[in-house]
Amino acid sequence: MKQNAKIFLLLTLFVVKLHAGVTFNDIAGLPEVKSQLFDVVSYLKKPAVYQDFGAIVSHGILISGPSGSGKTLVAKAIAGEANCVIYQINRATFIGMTPAQMLAKCEDLFAQACNTSPCVVLIEELDVVLNNFGTSKFDAITKLTILFDQIKSAKDSFVVVATTANLDQVDKALLITDRFDYQVAMPVLDLVGREELIKMYQKKAKLDPDLDLRKVALMTFGWNTGEIIKLINLAKLSAIKNNHDIVDISDFEQADEKIYAGEVKQYIHTDLDRKVTAYHEAGHALVTLLLPDLSGSFDRVTILSRERYVGVSIRLNEDQKCGYSKNNYLSGIRVSLAGRAAEELVFNEITTGASGDLEAATAVARRIICRYGMTPEAVGMAVYSQKNGDYVYSQALAEKIDLAVIQILDDCYAQVKELLVNNRDKLDILANALIEKETVYASEIYALLGIEPK
Repeated sequence: MKQNAKIFLLLTLFVVKLHAGVTFNDIAGLPEVKSQLFDVVSYLKKPAVYQDFGAIVSHGILISGPSGSGKTLVAKAIAGEANCVIYQINRATFIGMTPAQMLAKCEDLFAQACNTSPCVVLIEELDVVLNNFGTSKFDAITKLTILFDQIKSAKDSFVVVATTANLDQVDKALLITDRFDYQVAMPVLDLVGREELIKMYQKKAKLDPDLDLRKVALMTFGWNTGEIIKLINLAKLSAIKNNHDIVDISDFEQADEKIYAGEVKQYIHTDLDRKVTAYHEAGHALVTLLLPDLSGSFDRVTILSRERYVGVSIRLNEDQKCGYSKNNYLSGIRVSLAGRAAEELVFNEITTGASGDLEAATAVARRIICRYGMTPEAVGMAVYSQKNGDYVYSQALAEKIDLAVIQILDDCYAQVKELLVNNRDKLDILANALIEKETVYASEIYALLGIEPK
């Protein structure tokens, strides 16, 4: 009885029996994940077919991925697709219960699960559950092993699905055969997947039926499901605030800027501050439009002050590229340095406004040298190890790397200054437009400057 009590206490910190309300139709942009789980769902639907063939389907599935990537939703969709009961196990405790009461409830709930066919048991945050268990990791793993023995002895279909945001924290002993031996990694949504997700919400919410789904998807490069849903909700709040009947693209742009740069702040700017900011951002935007090797497409530039920035140029990243060239990275450095270069060109002075740009440019230059081996003439093609974010190498090599970083930054700065000098008329036009309108879109800039759209 004591050993059983420990098993139940480990796996039922909080257990809820429910019928899944979601299916794979509620999940967008994850075709590979759905395909991977086909056999599991099919087994839960028709276990006898698999038994007749002697085919073995894993009883333990581990879904890994960052928070917000949709792990729990996928687990629930497994049960929803199979139209079966799911028992959800969380890390919350039975507040106010005595050990005896907890044991009684756990025994009752787990007994129901064992006798339910088909059935899914979902253990959320497996690594956290194990780490919070008040005993050694070895004991916790042993008790999980006992649980899987019980599952295998069950007469009908029974699958345990666990999720984790920290796969490296899950003991390897749990990943062997007959335990969590089937792993599913949640991928980063690609452009098509993100567009599908937004389209799904377009049908459910008051989103503009003519909304440019591709543009919104481009805003969310590298984002997971949870982050995109947050953007959609912020866009809804923006629509309400702006008295819009439906959520349009401007609401998404405001939501995007809020996530990236924070809330709008009513700073008291002098005319000179406003002019310096306008030229700084005009420098970024103009160089973005003039450079041929820059990835992504320019969208808009604003000098509307927010918590983290007094202005920002926004580029929408395409994610079809499999790799980036040295020129791609150097162009990115030039854009980062363009704000400072514009300030120096126009005012013969520099401000602290470029400090973040300098940090970004320096980080890219150091990656070019230390990670990508793109400067063999300076330090060779070796990749240098990192520890706690710092590169580790000899003092002599460190001096060579520092000189190479400085050389990259100096060259890029000289090039971008020359570009701005040769296009000073365009810089003035764009800066004046920003002073007048605060936000200027790519289509307006192309018309103002007579630049061919990329």
